[in-house]
Amino acid sequence: MKKNYMVMKRKRVCLGVCFFMLLASLLVAGPSLAAEVKLVIDGKEMTTDPAPMIDAGRTLVPLRIISEELGGLVSWSSVSKKVEIINQGRVLDMRIDDPLVAYDVEAGVYEIIDVPPRLVDSRTFVPLRLVSNALNVAISWDANSKTVSVNSNLPATVIPFFTFGYAGVDHGEVITGTKFLRLIGNGDPWPEEASQVRFMLIDPSSHKGTMVAGGKNLDEQYIWIPRVEDAGEKLLVAGLYDAKGRFVAGVSKKIIVQVDPSVILTGITPGQMIDGHISLRATTNFVASYVKYQFTNRTTGKNVLSERVDPYGFYTYAPEPGDNGEVVVHVFAYDQEDQGVLSDAYTVSVNVARSLSLAGVKEGERITDSVTLSTRRNFPVSKTQYVMLDPGTGQETILKELGYGNYVWTPGLAIKGERYLFVRVYDTQERPVESARIKVILEGEPSIRFSGVGPGGVVSQSAKLTISSNVSLLNQTFVMKNISTGKTVSYKTDSVGSWTLNPTDLQDGSWEIYAQGSYEGETIRTETVSFRIFTGTTYPARPIVPKDQFLDLVTKLAVKSRQETGMSAALQVAQAILETGWGQYIPVDKYTGKFSYNLFGIKGSASNGSVVSNTWEEYNGVAFRTDASFRAYYSVEQSWADHKRILLELSRYEIFRDVMYDPVLGAYAIRRAGYATDSLYPQKLIDIIEQYDLWTLDEVGMGSN
Repeated sequence: MKKNYMVMKRKRVCLGVCFFMLLASLLVAGPSLAAEVKLVIDGKEMTTDPAPMIDAGRTLVPLRIISEELGGLVSWSSVSKKVEIINQGRVLDMRIDDPLVAYDVEAGVYEIIDVPPRLVDSRTFVPLRLVSNALNVAISWDANSKTVSVNSNLPATVIPFFTFGYAGVDHGEVITGTKFLRLIGNGDPWPEEASQVRFMLIDPSSHKGTMVAGGKNLDEQYIWIPRVEDAGEKLLVAGLYDAKGRFVAGVSKKIIVQVDPSVILTGITPGQMIDGHISLRATTNFVASYVKYQFTNRTTGKNVLSERVDPYGFYTYAPEPGDNGEVVVHVFAYDQEDQGVLSDAYTVSVNVARSLSLAGVKEGERITDSVTLSTRRNFPVSKTQYVMLDPGTGQETILKELGYGNYVWTPGLAIKGERYLFVRVYDTQERPVESARIKVILEGEPSIRFSGVGPGGVVSQSAKLTISSNVSLLNQTFVMKNISTGKTVSYKTDSVGSWTLNPTDLQDGSWEIYAQGSYEGETIRTETVSFRIFTGTTYPARPIVPKDQFLDLVTKLAVKSRQETGMSAALQVAQAILETGWGQYIPVDKYTGKFSYNLFGIKGSASNGSVVSNTWEEYNGVAFRTDASFRAYYSVEQSWADHKRILLELSRYEIFRDVMYDPVLGAYAIRRAGYATDSLYPQKLIDIIEQYDLWTLDEVGMGSN
């Protein structure tokens, strides 16, 4: 069948010239010619209702009448809007409003046309050139009688609607792994309206598929990483689209996706000596949902398997001295169905020395107030001691002994001058290990500070405020000033320097506060902190719609955005679900109740200004509540558009834009770009997509893209 068809294509090349003369005549005639166009098939004038017409420079003719007149068997499915024609032993397949047509389903001969089939008064109309290409018949044009003549006795050369192509994949190729795709022009400029290229992997039976590569640069090379789940005969379509995501032009090739999953571990070599941390990476020939790294120590018998991690980012392997020995390293890569594939084994030698250092102070630092000392180590310990050494006397002072953790040290006035600080730990066998010594200079001056509220804080319920000092203070007091009235009030602390601020005892509004105390007849005080007291009604986050309506709401927005930009609709919906708790927690102004329509928790100001909501900060080591401004919009559509603008325009998200068409690749890229600090953010998005089968939101046809 395929051989005969290709032979027929080579016949009568001159008919192509006749066809172009016909097309030129029709274009000159213009739309007014529509009612005058006559259709003659094998010498018989056909009466059709509606009659052939001219639209957008193309002559459209009724398909069924021509096909049946030429002996074709035509069938129609109202559900799929599919037209199937059996003609000369070939099966032709086309869909209403779909530019992808099959001239021979069995032989895999497909083409992208410029004007898709359409319904006119329940009749299927197609471009005249499609009739010639699909039915392999000659067409001629008589300008005097304004007649289109179809001659089934003369075969026609198939004249493609678009003459550009793409490199990186051959027709009929079996795809086993990553491909690099690039458009190839025909010498003419790209269509003026074309502003983006989308490589689509289409199922020929359903005419549906997903975008697998593409972007705004028509001359760029794009990477396609195939999915294991896409196995089978497919069409790889290179489509040109305008700025609104409307189809402009396209070409296709039939391929077979048959990925044999594999993963290669990089960043490590067999026999390598590892004495510190190294960066590992997995390279797969398929889209992996996640990877896990495995480390098996042949010396100790210890086996460690990592959590699910980014398959496209780096993984830091930081062995400790207890991991020393011969270690076998693997990486597992998992597909969408949680099927894993294992890399080759890499056997390395780990020889990591113990590392111990003191953090929280710097060499030569002058200390006038409290400092937080901490320990950095790469081995387990049973005990930790923070130690001070007097270089003049050689005397050691253990400042604090604990199992492990930080220590807030407030040096007293009796200690003045140059000292050395270090940390001493005891390993699990009670052997002492000491860090390097850090020289500091103790000023030996009294200091004071407080915690419990900080700059910009908001107090709406009781808050415990505490004074700390490096000396024994008398008359410890908090002093507060009402900014609007200028009135000042003082409150003494209890014996340990604490006082509870009850906002209901004070006037709402802006206040200033500082702490003070007496030492040797002198008063010392802290810096002044501005904060706010508010005891009125506050408004919590509110739903935007009932929970069971949220998916429908955001799906419409996501699909529209995907049509225009190519960004995965599944990923957009998953983000909205995760950020808002299914639309039930939309920020409102805590003081006024103003609704923000902010679906993504973006801070700042937008079209409708901002709303004030709670956030947390830290002052002198203690967390306190403060206010933050979040963007407010007049509609959910504005919020959606602003979020997409951020992702599509800010330079930091360039790595996301490279893969934004794929929900898995996009989820990991958006995290690497800094959208979220949560290391599990990508997996949370992927889990939502999987649980609610959001993959289908990215399945489209050429005509509905």
